[in-house]
Amino acid sequence: MVLCGAGCGFVFDLFRVSRRLFTLSAFVIFISDLAFYIISAAVFFYFTLTFNSGEQRLFEFLGLCLGIIIYFLTLSYAVRKIIIAFIRLVVIVCTFLFKIIKLPVIFVYKPLKILHRKNKTFLKKITAFTSQKIRRSMKNIKIIKKITEKSKKTLETI
Repeated sequence: MVLCGAGCGFVFDLFRVSRRLFTLSAFVIFISDLAFYIISAAVFFYFTLTFNSGEQRLFEFLGLCLGIIIYFLTLSYAVRKIIIAFIRLVVIVCTFLFKIIKLPVIFVYKPLKILHRKNKTFLKKITAFTSQKIRRSMKNIKIIKKITEKSKKTLETI
């Protein structure tokens, strides 16, 4: 049970470091505390079932408390420093990977941006020209339609 207490202390340190690194709302803190209690209780009952056939005695709770106390007095500080160093390492690696991925994207993005600006003005000119042509052709179609209607009427009268 002493190892179970030390494991609960380690899980508590994980939650404690995450609270210090990230600003969390009161609701998220409540949920994380609830998750810690549920995880700790599940681990304790698993250990009790596995090693003592489910019988809970006072010495098991004392062993759990002793494990937590020994963990916090001996290992907690070092474990927190290791967790923080690991998180910093992950942040450094992710930043480095982001910079590596960002460089080719910038080299592709800038020329495409310039082409887009040039094509945008070119496309505006093309659309203005084609819309003007379409309007003229629509006028011509209306004129042709009127002429054909007039010619049909004149042919009918003859």
